Amino acid sequence: MMIEGTAGNSATRKPVIAVFGAGEIGYGSEELYESSEIEVMSFDIYASPNISFVADAHAIPLQDASVDAVWIQGILELVVDPRRVVGEAVRILKPGGLMFTDTAFMWPVCEQAYDFNRWSPSGLRWLFRDFDVLSAGQSTGPGTMAVLSIRYLMQSLLRSTKLGQIAAFPFVWLRLLDSVCDDRRALDASVGMFIFGRKRSQPIGIDELLAYYEQQPNLKRDVKKLSRDRNKREALLALPR
Repeated sequence: MMIEGTAGNSATRKPVIAVFGAGEIGYGSEELYESSEIEVMSFDIYASPNISFVADAHAIPLQDASVDAVWIQGILELVVDPRRVVGEAVRILKPGGLMFTDTAFMWPVCEQAYDFNRWSPSGLRWLFRDFDVLSAGQSTGPGTMAVLSIRYLMQSLLRSTKLGQIAAFPFVWLRLLDSVCDDRRALDASVGMFIFGRKRSQPIGIDELLAYYEQQPNLKRDVKKLSRDRNKREALLALPR
């Protein structure tokens, strides 16, 4: 929806999407780089063929209100001050600009000393309180969480990453259960989750945050409908900014 949502923002130039932490191209973001309808401005803290410039997400060298959308995938767990990073995203976004984020909740430490943060669905909503939520859901659920827990248990007992992975292999099928889990409980035990949103003029308050908990299952169910129905996507993206 990101490309659809930014198309037509300007008759004189391509819309610009800033991709955070793009040293490696994230799963599902390939379409951004392949599209001729947008311009990708990507960065990371290290040099890579995939980036436009080297920068720290805590202090992005871009002007205020200079991009049409931001893509923040798999990096918020690894930054020291996530609220500052999101604040930078808000700063460089134009009014009504779009945002996509994908991050971890029930996921073990994966980057050792450089792994700092995790969020519940409501915690992630509060982190992105400067945005309206257009779509939200989970990338993986309790089945995957069970597989990860078994794998880390085996690795801990056997004192070996490789042996632990081998011992846990018979339980990989549990991931298939993600698709049949109850939505509410699945969200409360998500391994990873995402939000697709639009920049607001003012942040949400506590009452809106608390109401979001009850909205989460419906948002999750709507994800599949949006992926199949172009009219629904267009209607969602056409909401007044």
